[in-house]
Amino acid sequence: MIRIPLRALVPLVAVPALLAGCSPRTAPSPRTAPPPPRERPEVRDLRREPVVRILLGQSVSAVEVRGSAGFVILDDAGRALARYGRARRYHLFQSPERPDRLAVFSEVQRGRTVARAARRVLPFHGSVVLAPEEGGTLIINGRHYRGRIRLLRVGGHFHCLNLLPLELYLRGVVPHEIGRLSRQGYEALKTQAVVSRTYALQRLRESADRPWDMVDTVMDQVYGGAAEEHRLANQAIEETRGQVVWARGEPAEVYYSSTCGGASAAIHEVWLHAPAPHLVSLRDADAEGRSWCRTSKYFRWRHAWSARQLGAILRAFLPQAAGLPAGTDIGRLRDLRITDYTAEGRAKVLEVRTDRGVYRVYGDRIRSAMKRDLDGLPLRSTLFRLQKEVDAQGRLARVTAVGGGWGHGIGLCQVGAIERSKAGQGYREIVGAYFPGTTVRRLWR
Repeated sequence: MIRIPLRALVPLVAVPALLAGCSPRTAPSPRTAPPPPRERPEVRDLRREPVVRILLGQSVSAVEVRGSAGFVILDDAGRALARYGRARRYHLFQSPERPDRLAVFSEVQRGRTVARAARRVLPFHGSVVLAPEEGGTLIINGRHYRGRIRLLRVGGHFHCLNLLPLELYLRGVVPHEIGRLSRQGYEALKTQAVVSRTYALQRLRESADRPWDMVDTVMDQVYGGAAEEHRLANQAIEETRGQVVWARGEPAEVYYSSTCGGASAAIHEVWLHAPAPHLVSLRDADAEGRSWCRTSKYFRWRHAWSARQLGAILRAFLPQAAGLPAGTDIGRLRDLRITDYTAEGRAKVLEVRTDRGVYRVYGDRIRSAMKRDLDGLPLRSTLFRLQKEVDAQGRLARVTAVGGGWGHGIGLCQVGAIERSKAGQGYREIVGAYFPGTTVRRLWR
């Protein structure tokens, strides 16, 4: 482990790296009205590829649907309620007056205008499943998805879920999470596939009490559906099919972020979490001591606020980050400082002094309190030092965070993995470097 000194946290000239950052199977023809995928995948049977349930929209009352080869709407028992061709877009509405009915409208071109024509009204007691005709995909609100779509009724609204095999889900994740890489980054693509597959299994085990396993945003893994799949990423997923990070007799708990800044973070120092032997702080550098992620444009960064700007940000976001009651007024900012650091130099405790008292924020929640702006963009990492300026009266005037990295820093460093791949390291070696003491194991073929 290493503490990064303040003098090292200066802007470097770096090339841009990836953007933010933690096996096809054809569906049966709906003409035979097959039952929908099982509601709850049997995740304990690790020999079979599970079906995952991805939340695309929560508590909505309408959705636009088109099938590239047409689609059929099935009820909970798998019976066909309606079948539609591929020529039109369809709008499914839940009526506020009759939430147990789902109205279907089609778009009709009339001259230069598009009108909606009523088609039929379907029963909507529990859920319906939209299944593509054989070989097709579903286009939901303009985005293509493999697998099926389930509309799950919850009172007067419904949740929109994408149900599909895990390996197909990864096709919509890997290129979004680590980027559309060239052949030089191929081992990094395979690494991301293994880690994302492991993360998905982890979430399946934790989702027994809700109707979805993951959401399609950075709250889990960014999932873009089928339209932006990448050939090399698909190949990497297929070559590592069924392979996961394995530790102590089960799939390991794994996380990843864009840029570690030169050292990974220990999970218990960042989140309220028990220590894990494979999620520890490690110097991430080559044999010559150069950080693997030094090519990231976020390897070193600076962000400055006026005291007025930062005060407004802290008033808006610190209460939630500090676990205070909603609506707490923390007062006017007087001073702030980092009172404790982790071994590798990440901020561990933020102390904020106002005219109403002293407030403390811990670990990665510091990024949620010290947003970059009032739009809610979090500070890039907790690997930073504070520089403060005062005015002629000795009052706080300006604050600058001088830091490195992007993300929580736990586990896989994506830019580091890309550079390791370029240097000739294989994906198993890369996984072992970021998750020490683990192996890569194949669960299904």
